[in-house]
Amino acid sequence: MLGDAFAGVIVTEVSLRMGSDMFDMSSQYEFVTHHCRIHAMKHAELADKECAVARTWAVVGERWTMMILREFFRGSHRFEEIQGKLQLGRNLLSARMQDLEEEGIVERRKYQDRPVRFEYHLTEKDEDLYPVLLALLRWGTRYKVDEPPLKLMHKACGHIVDPLVVCDGCGEELHRRELRAYLTETAW
Repeated sequence: MLGDAFAGVIVTEVSLRMGSDMFDMSSQYEFVTHHCRIHAMKHAELADKECAVARTWAVVGERWTMMILREFFRGSHRFEEIQGKLQLGRNLLSARMQDLEEEGIVERRKYQDRPVRFEYHLTEKDEDLYPVLLALLRWGTRYKVDEPPLKLMHKACGHIVDPLVVCDGCGEELHRRELRAYLTETAW
């Protein structure tokens, strides 16, 4: 029997076993019993949570968004360039670009009058996402490829780098077990 202690639990898949019968509720968004209500959160709801990670993921966590940002960091500015590289449908790419523009991550600049054409350029918000892409690159290089298809060189010293997150106070590499999190009362 599900108790009141589970009220408000967020799940993406629910299965209940009653006797020998199995009821799969994975396609349901909401399941209500006489004791609790289980709600499968939708992606858009993350923007309302009191959590910096959730709110960030609401912006960049949609499928293809980080790949689009990768193309900006590689120097692409035009819709057709990005579409050609990623092989995305125009409607999907257009929707993602509009989301990024509305969020202030990219800005659109007209480069041609007839027909009207625009380029997209990085903003400070986009530049602040570069370390996120570096973290994904580091993880992917470590766990998903045999030979890295991309290496980064630090222009100042000429060394190939392995991107790290370091403490801005002492310069030491940061590891999860060496950090302490302080949550506010309203944190999600």
